[in-house]
Amino acid sequence: MKAKYRRFFQVGNSIIKLVCLSTALMVLQAYAAAQTVDTYVPTIQVTVLDAYNTPIADASLLLYRYKDTVLSATGTTDKNGRYEFAVTPRYAWLLKVSHLQYRDSLYLLDSATLSHPDGVTVQLQTGVAKQLNAVVVTGKAPLIERKIDRVIFNVDNSISLVGGSAWDAVQKAPGVRTSGENRIMLAGGNSAKVMLNGRTLQLSGEDLTNLLKSISSADIARIEVIANPPSMYDAAGGGGLINIVTKRNRVAGISGNIQGSYAQAVFPGYTLGGSVGYTYKKLSMMATLNASKQLTYQTRESFIYYPSQLWLSERGADYVTKSLTGTVAAEYNFNRNQTAGIRYTTSLQKRTTKDGTLTNIYSKDLDSLVQSANRYSNKPESHDLDLYFEQKLDSTGKKIAAGADYFYYHKSNVQELNSYNYLPGGIPTGDSLVARNQSPQTVKVYTAQVDAELPGKQLEIKMGAKVSFINNDSRIAFYNLYKGTPVFDAAKSDSFIYRERVQALYLSAGKHMGHWNLQAGLRGEFTQTTGISQTYQQRNENAYFRLFPTAYLMYQLKGEQQLFFSYGRRIGRPDYAALNPFKSYSSKYYYTAGNPFLQPSYLHVLHLGYQYKELLNSQLSAEIKHNGFDQLRIPDSVTNIIAMEQRNFLNVYSYGIEETLTFSAWRWYENYTYLQVYSNTTISTNAATQKRLSGWSMYISSEQTISWNQARTFQSVVSIWYQAPEINGIDHVGAYYSLDAGCKVSLWKKKVTIALNGKDLLKTNRERYGSVTNGIRQQYSTYYGSRSLRLTLAWKLGGKTRDLKQRNTNGDEKRRAN
Repeated sequence: MKAKYRRFFQVGNSIIKLVCLSTALMVLQAYAAAQTVDTYVPTIQVTVLDAYNTPIADASLLLYRYKDTVLSATGTTDKNGRYEFAVTPRYAWLLKVSHLQYRDSLYLLDSATLSHPDGVTVQLQTGVAKQLNAVVVTGKAPLIERKIDRVIFNVDNSISLVGGSAWDAVQKAPGVRTSGENRIMLAGGNSAKVMLNGRTLQLSGEDLTNLLKSISSADIARIEVIANPPSMYDAAGGGGLINIVTKRNRVAGISGNIQGSYAQAVFPGYTLGGSVGYTYKKLSMMATLNASKQLTYQTRESFIYYPSQLWLSERGADYVTKSLTGTVAAEYNFNRNQTAGIRYTTSLQKRTTKDGTLTNIYSKDLDSLVQSANRYSNKPESHDLDLYFEQKLDSTGKKIAAGADYFYYHKSNVQELNSYNYLPGGIPTGDSLVARNQSPQTVKVYTAQVDAELPGKQLEIKMGAKVSFINNDSRIAFYNLYKGTPVFDAAKSDSFIYRERVQALYLSAGKHMGHWNLQAGLRGEFTQTTGISQTYQQRNENAYFRLFPTAYLMYQLKGEQQLFFSYGRRIGRPDYAALNPFKSYSSKYYYTAGNPFLQPSYLHVLHLGYQYKELLNSQLSAEIKHNGFDQLRIPDSVTNIIAMEQRNFLNVYSYGIEETLTFSAWRWYENYTYLQVYSNTTISTNAATQKRLSGWSMYISSEQTISWNQARTFQSVVSIWYQAPEINGIDHVGAYYSLDAGCKVSLWKKKVTIALNGKDLLKTNRERYGSVTNGIRQQYSTYYGSRSLRLTLAWKLGGKTRDLKQRNTNGDEKRRAN
């Protein structure tokens, strides 16, 4: 095995050389692109009005070069209906103006228009500039967009995600990393909360992963990565927020799409789905339906070095998942000031797992072995009902928005457990475990929120309130099956009830002063939790109030350059499963247990950065986590039982630098490269672990997209990411990486798309990590069967509009979630 690891790190050294070469290329590309920019680039102010000369806020602006209709810049109007572009007046430009409540318009900005001292005034019905009636816009939004508080990943523009899922899209989002199949992290290794259309998903681990896998990437407009969220968002989520924004119908008349894909990994997988939308006057409706069957495979090796024995385990698992996911949504504009909508989403799944584990126990020679076979069967289902209403108060941008959401999740889980001990000659020792475990779970979440935006002459005020109620009921019924007849074991059964109530208020104020843009916010959250374990006759209650300040500062330099600073305080609340004290056995020698006395962790986040257009972004970051909690693998040298227990014992200090390059100066070539160099230092207060671990690491990802013809109907993509060895909590994590590639062909005026995508082509996305606990060294290696090849066929239906609104642009993907 040592030789195996040595070869892996040799490959890692080769990858480091490749990373250095990619970094050099990134710098050269940035330099080359900078040379194409004029030394002096004046600005032009665009003002958007309605037919009554009232300013229109939040209008989406897309600026295209007239000569080749390549998208050059994007923007959103402020409360006064204004936005400034840096443009070269000797060129002609096309300006696309979009808004939810108005018809889209396209305008030609020639040199005479650009030289007007008062800028450009646009009325969406009767434009001042020369209006075009027969121009086909072939540009598209960039793959990656950077805002002051978030990074936006436009999913529709990713070739590698055609036929994929929301889980695939999250993995591709900039700065996002996943650990196996149950943890989503941002820079610094802190776990992130996942939101769907601005509503936090109250799921974690495998439950969250399976739900994301059931959502088609074709239904996603964009993913917003918010490393330091403003005060209007929940403070929970130590690593920040990932907001998945689904599509909303914008096409007049009837439109839709159908797509199917076949994926081949170790086992095959299938997906089939589609959507239909209808818009007429003030009413917009849409529905989606997706079905899939996925067969995946996972292997795991572990080495436990007890004082007098070595336990070597090899595990293989097969997963079969069938899912059906659907959405029905409607939105109605009563007038230009009032909008209401409803959205219902459901997901039905059936998941079966078969795994087998063989553990060889060595003293000097083979001493004995443990053979285990488990079968899991569960049926998760979720239902989400979302209502929202928006009322504009006047023409200055004042508005109030209200929303309510109900989320229901239920999972029936049955485990068949068989574990036998043998001597070297295959002679049974009589020490075995044969059992059945039934563990249903029900989660109900109720939320209501009111937000107000009150722009004024001096300050732009935002305020709001939110309440949430989480009810979780988890039960375990354990039956011994030694003699074939189920015998209920009350000592290994439990009922755990968890209740969480959060009431929140927030206030933020923003001010624009010349080149300075300031924003400060404060959020207060009062949390009450109750956990009740029936078996232990234990009731734990906790209540606390905490304040979470945020601050943003931006300075506008010349030539679309910005300096920015941000600070935020976050909280990491334990999941309800982590609070359940009951011991759940997966074998005779392995169990997991929560801790009802867990306390939340707190995180301070600081960012200082520089941005040049959409081309280059540099950022220094520092994060400090106090009272962090994690799962400890605690081996007992006497009983040889490994306990997975939750504890508060970590203080983590992280700092580093991030560099992002988005290069699209050439029509036929696009490059997105992200590089992060960082240091993690972990200080543990638990005597069973190493007191201090520290080390530098690096993560780099690069995606190259090539268009092989002028119409961009044939495109290919190659992407690679590499994670260097790092310190994560109390674990030493080895290097791993992945190479992906794909191509896409569009036919029949881009109505039909055929895509072929390969993932983890070199089969190198294998996690290796180890730690020392209770003086016992543990090493693990896991492969999640990620290497696959996926073929997708997609067909767009309808979609003709009365103007150029949705021909080949996606202005909807510029707007943030409600």
